[in-house]
Amino acid sequence: MKFFLIGIVKFLAPLQLFILFFSDLFFKAIFLNKKNKMIIGVHEIASNISLLSNVFENSISVNFNPNKFYNHNYDFSLNVENNYLRYALTFFYGPILLGYLMNISNNFLYIWETGFLINREMEFKFLKRRGKKLILFFCGDDIRSPKLSFEYSDKLGVDNFLSYVNYDLDKQEKRVKENAEIADQYADLIFNFPICQISYLNKKTYYNPYIYNSKGFSNSVEKYDNIDKYRIVHAPSNPLIKGTMLVRAAIKKLMIQGYKIEYIEIQNKLNSEVVKELKKSHIVLNQFHGLGYAIGLFGVEALANSNCLLTSFSTEKLENDNIYSKLNEACVNTRYWEVYDKLKLLLDNPHQIKKYAVSGYNFAYENFEVNNARKFYNKVFNELIDN
Repeated sequence: MKFFLIGIVKFLAPLQLFILFFSDLFFKAIFLNKKNKMIIGVHEIASNISLLSNVFENSISVNFNPNKFYNHNYDFSLNVENNYLRYALTFFYGPILLGYLMNISNNFLYIWETGFLINREMEFKFLKRRGKKLILFFCGDDIRSPKLSFEYSDKLGVDNFLSYVNYDLDKQEKRVKENAEIADQYADLIFNFPICQISYLNKKTYYNPYIYNSKGFSNSVEKYDNIDKYRIVHAPSNPLIKGTMLVRAAIKKLMIQGYKIEYIEIQNKLNSEVVKELKKSHIVLNQFHGLGYAIGLFGVEALANSNCLLTSFSTEKLENDNIYSKLNEACVNTRYWEVYDKLKLLLDNPHQIKKYAVSGYNFAYENFEVNNARKFYNKVFNELIDN
């Protein structure tokens, strides 16, 4: 039934272009004034729509995919729990809204691989013919090639987290090739992490600093004074991919050996509950199969709340001015075979835990705090966006 409905929707995709055409004409007739706005949407991944909306003060946020773990406000959204009903509403709402937005702005920032219309190439072609600027912000499986990723990890002789996923990698391979081709043809600017999101993109891409609101930073180093037990947090979005079994094994062995630790594992909780734990914890275990230098929003949250972060990364092939070259100073590089060893080394040298917490906090604030991140984005965007 699901595939039957998907087939019908794809068959009707040209109808969306018809709706968009008349929506554009209608709003154009109203003589709306174009302003230097940034339209940001439409698929919320790790709060990127919300956070980027804070970077671009004159922006409009659109979210068609509500996330149960976050509670953000958007300028336009569809908060409908039933997926089928939401897709049906989006079919009509998407092109109507796009017709309005393209009459008040020339700049569109797309997060993930979805858009206002079902057919992305059709949407991009329509916008480019009308002189719009397209910025694509890739987040992971929307552009990552399984084939290239396995080739890269095999070359390094390390495990690849894609070995543990339960979705169709052949289908993803075909999809990301198409996404890269469309991006190369239509995008004015592309953000992508080149190694952990290794892709078929040929155009120049920019790395993106994570963004974290000022109020989210908590420089609470006093929690490292007079410690009875070290609080260790692990909050996997996907236990297999994040190495949760390795974490549990390491924790169990350390407890048997008599180390005074308290292990907190968080799954399927609201982001606010996760952050609440991070404010009280000392060590955070992130993920351990990373091939590039992306530490994820959870990693940033851990640093912003003064934690010693253990996570895996590689800083090879970095651009000369890439801020991530200082990751070794901010967190403990921990591969999947090193979880127990690195954690034990820290517990045997507790002064290092606080040292990394302080260094990590400073690194996150200097680069990811919203006002500091804005400097990077302004520098890149000012060369592209209309004034």
